Amino acid sequence: MTTEEMTLRVNELERRQLWLVRFGLVVLALVTGPLLVGAGKATTDGTIDAQKVVIRDLKGTTRIAIGSAVDGTGTIELFDASGGKVMSLRGSTAAPIIELADGAGGSAWLTASATGSSLALSKGNGEVEIAANAAGAPYLHLQDRTGKMLWQAP
Repeated sequence: MTTEEMTLRVNELERRQLWLVRFGLVVLALVTGPLLVGAGKATTDGTIDAQKVVIRDLKGTTRIAIGSAVDGTGTIELFDASGGKVMSLRGSTAAPIIELADGAGGSAWLTASATGSSLALSKGNGEVEIAANAAGAPYLHLQDRTGKMLWQAP
C-alpha cells in the first residue's frame, strides 16, 4: 500500500467517523430529553426514576436503550432498523467510551482513562489508532485489511 493510498484510506475513515459522530450527537440530543421526561416514576422533587428505558420501533425492534450495565456503568445505545448497535456511550470514571459502528464491521472508538486516551477507526481487520499515554507520549499505528501492521510510531 503506497503512502497516497494510505492517506486516501485514512481520509475516508475520518470522513465516515465524523458523519457517525454528528449523526449520533443529533439523535442523542433529540431523543434523550423527551425520553427522560416521560419515562419511569416521577418523584416529589421533579426527577424521574427508572432502571432502564427502551424505545422500540413499530416492528418491535429496539432502537434506543438507556440504562446501566451489570457493572453499574451508565449507558446510552442506539440501534439500526435491524437491531444492530450503531452507537454506544458508556460513562465510567475509569474509562468512558464512545463507540460508533456502521453495522458492517466498521467502527470508531474514543476513550479516555488514567492510563491515556485514544481514537481508533477500524473496518474489518484494518485499523488506524491514535493514542497518548498518561504522560502524554503519542502513539500511532496503521494496519491493513488483513491485520498486517503497515506503520507505527514509536
